Amino acid sequence: MLGKDERGQDVYVDKAGFMVNQRGYVVTRDGHICTREGKVLFLKAQLKNGEFPKIYPFTRFNINRVLGDIEMDPGGQPILTKNDIGQTVDRQGRLVNEKGYLCDRHGNVIDTMGKIAFEKALLEHNGDIPEIFRSNILRSDS
Repeated sequence: MLGKDERGQDVYVDKAGFMVNQRGYVVTRDGHICTREGKVLFLKAQLKNGEFPKIYPFTRFNINRVLGDIEMDPGGQPILTKNDIGQTVDRQGRLVNEKGYLCDRHGNVIDTMGKIAFEKALLEHNGDIPEIFRSNILRSDS
């Protein structure tokens, strides 16, 4: 339903009074999809027509499908190497980004089959995939 924000501008609100976007997702004042507690799940820039990207079925996600063959240092940061032309690669010589995720030449994160899993625009500024996929909230499949 339509309501008004503190500036008197029209906004959508759900039955509980939370601000929502035109698709019904709870959002912050800036338009980021968030939980009812305000924790941002997807940035407004990552949305397409108000929808978060449909990447994998949300009941299953295996992070190993997008991670390169890398070692981690004791602080949990990937130990990366560069190939002869200065590209970051894993131990098998596949392109990876600064977080160790397999990527294509455009910076999209791909899975082990070479299919785009996360478009570059969906990644965080440091190349990380969205937190919901890193936080083990989603059930892993093998």
